[in-house]
Amino acid sequence: MNPAIIYIWTLPRSRSTALVKALNSHSKIMTLFEPFGVWSNDIKLIEQEIQKKCNQLNDGENLCIKEIIGDSPDKLFWQSSYFIGQSHIFIIRDPEYIIKSDAYMCKKDNNRQVDYHQRFNFDLLFEMFSYISNKKGKPPIVIESNDLVKYPEETMKKLCEKLSINFEDRLLNW
Repeated sequence: MNPAIIYIWTLPRSRSTALVKALNSHSKIMTLFEPFGVWSNDIKLIEQEIQKKCNQLNDGENLCIKEIIGDSPDKLFWQSSYFIGQSHIFIIRDPEYIIKSDAYMCKKDNNRQVDYHQRFNFDLLFEMFSYISNKKGKPPIVIESNDLVKYPEETMKKLCEKLSINFEDRLLNW
């Protein structure tokens, strides 16, 4: 039996790192930061690495995996027991602010050039959201990143309720 896995799917510059840092502070959550870009699209390898992390969990603990949608695993992984029936969070942000934020970061990074269509694959994000929404099990959770910034306590309390985990004050220290 697989433990509870919480996936966070996002686009770059959507404030997802703040959410992951908050969840990482929870006493019952271990986080894994952007593994699919590291492990490639080898489904067996991905499942083995996730299982290794799951084996480190104590009873009642959850594994939270945050991933940028451009590095998401091959769609065959979407059929995996490590994917189906788990909790999925989509953190979204207005595209105007995502691109402005990224342009600012590119300027700071010696005017790094970016293929925005590849980097910000809104179509794939929507496709994954639709796929998860149409599967039996838990409906995906959507967090508007501005809510996380403007109403952190309320947003985190609602998220904890949806994830069936206890809210802890330390979730607000990110």
